[in-house]
Amino acid sequence: MKKEKQIIFANVAEGTHEGNITFLAAAPISTAHVLVALQGNAVHPTAAGELPIGVVTDEAEAAEDPVNVQLLGGGSTTLISAAGPISSGTFVVGTANGKIIPLPSTSGTHRVVGIALSTATMAGEMVEVLTGLPFNIVVTTDSTD
Repeated sequence: MKKEKQIIFANVAEGTHEGNITFLAAAPISTAHVLVALQGNAVHPTAAGELPIGVVTDEAEAAEDPVNVQLLGGGSTTLISAAGPISSGTFVVGTANGKIIPLPSTSGTHRVVGIALSTATMAGEMVEVLTGLPFNIVVTTDSTD
């Protein structure tokens, strides 16, 4: 017997939302706690440099599955999956598949999504992040001594 999927929305009312909002997934999302960006009216894990709107707190088996998104800048902390080691107290930026890394020291424009409040020693560990509205930091390296 096939079990029917029951969908329950906690924040379906139109208007404003405080902290969290339900979106439909643009495609399957296999990992929770990654940064997501808008694709039309749906969300997908961010690519490096893409503007994130929040962190998906669950997974989606298929496109158009509902997912909870904890909005960046919502005044609370959130857990985000690390792409590698991260020290607490450092700015973090999004990278491929919506994971985070420390602010690179390489030249370029990097989009900061928050400050790490905990550490990760390896990829896949969850880091507690104080998020804010994403902002760009331009890093330049001086080639003269």
